[in-house]
Amino acid sequence: MGGLSRRTGPLGPETPRRLTTAELAKIASDMKLILDSSEKCRNLISDVLNAAEREDNPIVSTNLVDVFWAVALQSDGVFERQFSDRGAQTMGDIFSRTAVIELGVRNLDLPFKDVTKGARARYKRDQELLRALDAIGESIHQAGALTYNDRDLAIAYAKVKNIDRPNYGWKTQQDVLNWSMWFHSNFERDCNTQNVKR
Repeated sequence: MGGLSRRTGPLGPETPRRLTTAELAKIASDMKLILDSSEKCRNLISDVLNAAEREDNPIVSTNLVDVFWAVALQSDGVFERQFSDRGAQTMGDIFSRTAVIELGVRNLDLPFKDVTKGARARYKRDQELLRALDAIGESIHQAGALTYNDRDLAIAYAKVKNIDRPNYGWKTQQDVLNWSMWFHSNFERDCNTQNVKR
């Protein structure tokens, strides 16, 4: 969800943890796996970004793995943070070198003792892929040199899919959340982990 103030949320500042190079590489690898598993998703991303692009806010790249690395290599980069109300968020932009992606903490282990080793491994893998899907959902915002907010992406998505776009305002935090929920819920119908071999 793009557009919130830097490293703060409704509950106030929480301490994000910078992801290690190994963690970033794992997320990027899983992002690539998700994107490679669905031509429909890759084409949708390209189409939505092309529809969102403006002369004053050009596309950095339609390859979201490259965008993710561009953010990760900036001074602020990619963090993990505990959220109470969302899975992830992004702030800043690549052009001004202030881009940040914060991914929600995902528990990679089941909290139950009486679970088979295979069930634990499947659960961990599902959580890893969902974290990569969160990274895709935030990287699409950063694919604009000055970022594309949820409203930009929702309008572009509706145009590409030839469906009615919502008519939310753009003044309150609730408006921002409405655009975000509409865009991400629709986007994830087409871009998800369904086709990924586990």
